[in-house]
Amino acid sequence: PQKTVEAPKKASDDAAARRLLDELDKAIAAGRYNVAQGLGAQLGKLRIEDPELNIRRVESVERARTAGLVAQAQMALDTGDREHALDLAKQVLARDFQNEAARAILEKARGETAEAPVVEESHAASGGRKGRRRAGTLSVRATPRATVYVDDLPVGQTPLASLRLTPGTHRIEARAEGYETLERTVKVRAGKKRSISLTLKAAAPEPPASSAVVAEAHPPSAPASTGPGPSAATEPGAGPEAVPASKTEAPSSPGPVAAAQPPPAPAQPAPKTEAAPPEAAPAPKATPKKAGPGKPRLPEVYTLHNRKDIPRVFGIIEKEIVVRGHVPAGRARNVTAPLAKRLYADFSPGTTIDVYPRGMYWMAVDLFGAGKSPRQVASALESAHRQGRLRGYRPKSR
Repeated sequence: PQKTVEAPKKASDDAAARRLLDELDKAIAAGRYNVAQGLGAQLGKLRIEDPELNIRRVESVERARTAGLVAQAQMALDTGDREHALDLAKQVLARDFQNEAARAILEKARGETAEAPVVEESHAASGGRKGRRRAGTLSVRATPRATVYVDDLPVGQTPLASLRLTPGTHRIEARAEGYETLERTVKVRAGKKRSISLTLKAAAPEPPASSAVVAEAHPPSAPASTGPGPSAATEPGAGPEAVPASKTEAPSSPGPVAAAQPPPAPAQPAPKTEAAPPEAAPAPKATPKKAGPGKPRLPEVYTLHNRKDIPRVFGIIEKEIVVRGHVPAGRARNVTAPLAKRLYADFSPGTTIDVYPRGMYWMAVDLFGAGKSPRQVASALESAHRQGRLRGYRPKSR
């Protein structure tokens, strides 16, 4: 009988990744953020199999980018470039809304005499009915979800309901990573309610970054991620074929670790039902393609505790696509099943991913096939989120 010779498996780069991560952490500690970002770019080219190492990579690269932006903002403030300092601080808050250093820079750049446009509930309550009448109420919705500023003061992320503002004219600014900044001037009347809805346009692709020092130039574009992410087409048409999920190379911004025991990708589009894919042999390797333009938002995370959670999570993805405007509402029922097949077929254990289109940034974390329970992974990600090291992790439940 003929002997079958198996092709040798490609060795992982885990050892090299550990070495680069140690160097990256040292560079961040020393304030050498341009060096750290260069090391992050090298890490993006490695094949990392250890899920914990991938989580560490995501955390360290994100920390380097954020710290580099903070350093640039501080230098701009020190040199008197107030507008640039404001812009850089807002870029940081778009990545990490609770970043204290960026908030301090933003406050200094606004000026000590700048009047706070937001009326605190305690202030309104202390004035009784008179205090409540003096404030107007503004509600803000945005597509996609965005960080909102009122007169350069960060007030939260959309949707914002019943935001109490001082009467008068205010400048509303909405920012989302990968989208153009949108500004609007609104007039708030005392005791009146007003609501606005904003739609941000996707930003044009950034040109290749120069090798300038990080404190003197905008930070270089992020390294490519190691794993493929799905893409959903929005071409009109009936049935599941209207929304095929193609395999793409991950975009520039690293997402959370998503590892699963991947079932094989079926040759035909999935049916309209939302049943969970069965356990099966690993899927074939994805064919890399160029990702879409712009920087996507980092996916928010849903943790699957068992296979029955899969239809629930993909039902949420379906709604998000409709809300973000990537798929006509009338065809929403044809979205979930094709994506369910692709999402689990394309990701191998330890893969770091981003999700396309940019509006679809809900992703489940599932490490059944990597020797770790979902609860262990959820605990690690939640701990990183509490420490401000992993942007975008927000466990959801229904």
